[in-house]
Amino acid sequence: MYGVPAFLPPHVQNTTSKEHHRALRKTLAPGFSEASLRAQEPIIKNYIDLFIRRLGEKSRQGPVNMELWYRYVVFDIICDLAFGSSFHCLESDGLHPWIKAMIDGSRPMGFLTALNMYPTLASIVNSLLGIGVRATMRLHKEMVMPVVEKRIQAGHRPDLIDPLIRLHGGGVSFC
Repeated sequence: MYGVPAFLPPHVQNTTSKEHHRALRKTLAPGFSEASLRAQEPIIKNYIDLFIRRLGEKSRQGPVNMELWYRYVVFDIICDLAFGSSFHCLESDGLHPWIKAMIDGSRPMGFLTALNMYPTLASIVNSLLGIGVRATMRLHKEMVMPVVEKRIQAGHRPDLIDPLIRLHGGGVSFC
């Protein structure tokens, strides 16, 4: 059966439960409404303007790695819309260590997900990898929680999770 590695907690991208996925999507949907997206437009525009300005600067120095710069702008925008501030990839010409860890950690996920089609092998691999992954997930939580708490304390702002925060009265947990 196609599935998710057993050591990962279910979330909107990996849950195999249709009911759980539906509930998560319903909770997050207001952040993607037309009104919400229009309110987010100035935030996104600022990053696109910065992206174009920085690409202009870098292109005068020589060839530009567009894949890397695309990651910078995407992560700056998504982090701002999810956490209330970016990790300043565009300004620093580099990926924040947490983002780099997420990218590095996601590389083997396709393999691990496909591996779940072979239950016996999957149970062995999941138990072996689960030990190391738990430490990585703990590190992820330690890096993300202060950012999430700061975003919750910031109160209302036009972003993807504001409706979620308001729905749960600020008592929402993301990790």
